[in-house]
Amino acid sequence: AIVALGGALLWDAVRQERGLLLASRGFYGVLRVVREEPGEPDEYVKLLHGQITHGLQLSAPARRAELTAYYGPSSGAGLAIGRHPKRLASRPMRLGVIGLGVGTLAAWSLPGDVFRFYEIDPDVARLSEGPHPVFSFRRDGRGDVSLRLGDGRLVLEREGPQAFDVLVVDAFSSDSIPVHLLTREAFGVYLRHLAQGGVLAVHVTNRYLDLKPVVRGAAAELGLNAEHVPSFEQSLLWSSDWMLASRDRALLEDEVVRAATLPRLPGASTAVWRDDWSDLLGALKH
Repeated sequence: AIVALGGALLWDAVRQERGLLLASRGFYGVLRVVREEPGEPDEYVKLLHGQITHGLQLSAPARRAELTAYYGPSSGAGLAIGRHPKRLASRPMRLGVIGLGVGTLAAWSLPGDVFRFYEIDPDVARLSEGPHPVFSFRRDGRGDVSLRLGDGRLVLEREGPQAFDVLVVDAFSSDSIPVHLLTREAFGVYLRHLAQGGVLAVHVTNRYLDLKPVVRGAAAELGLNAEHVPSFEQSLLWSSDWMLASRDRALLEDEVVRAATLPRLPGASTAVWRDDWSDLLGALKH
């Protein structure tokens, strides 16, 4: 048993080193940048935080702007942007994103758009900075793409209303949950920064926890409509779960969004987390 365990640990160590380009350990954990499919048309570089991939970018220069991972056109975030009335009318949009990752959502920006990322980890931010960044989505965005360093909720609490058409909350670290981003008070902060017709898109993909009731609970407390939009794996676009919440139902009633929405089952539960109370055990998947 000891020999088998040692062999398994050695194999895991070798596997993690394969294709490794960069590695760093900071206050928020271990980050690794890894190259996959070297020499192939689909060669890409990905960012790992612990064992969880937080985004990837294709290596071929002609393909570096392609959408990947959890942010394709059929994802909740993609639908919130691509089917927003302003985008359909070819009007400029304002987008906020809590959690930079590799900056993939910047690929959605068009000339005249304003995209603002909020990132707590300076090591993650550095991977998208400078004239030759590891991940170039942010640099190559066609709109005005900026970054605010710090905890997204705390920065938003200090800022005046930003009138975001879409605010994306995607700041999960590995499979751990930043509870303070999912409380009723946090949603109150987000609501203050949404424009009329604005949409909140919350990434709730998780192997162990069902966070949909938590988003529904906070949304209901603030009079928001909330819907579950799943997407399914297609090559380098991965399966994901998103919750879309808005004061009105204009985007939620869009025919494409409605077709992608998974109807809520009768009797589906809700949970309201607060800054002084949350229930991770109650959110465990059964």
